[in-house]
Amino acid sequence: MNEYQYYFREGFRRGYEDGYYGRYQYGTYSNGRYAILGDVLRVILDLTRY
Repeated sequence: MNEYQYYFREGFRRGYEDGYYGRYQYGTYSNGRYAILGDVLRVILDLTRY
């Protein structure tokens, strides 16, 4: 349960910061659609963009 709470709070905090600061650090916005899955997996798996 503690792990779930941590990731829920982190997801909320990051999404709030992206919205508040008008940035897309943890996702992308293209053609009127938001996409976060690839970026979330990249952060979780600690992958580097190429």
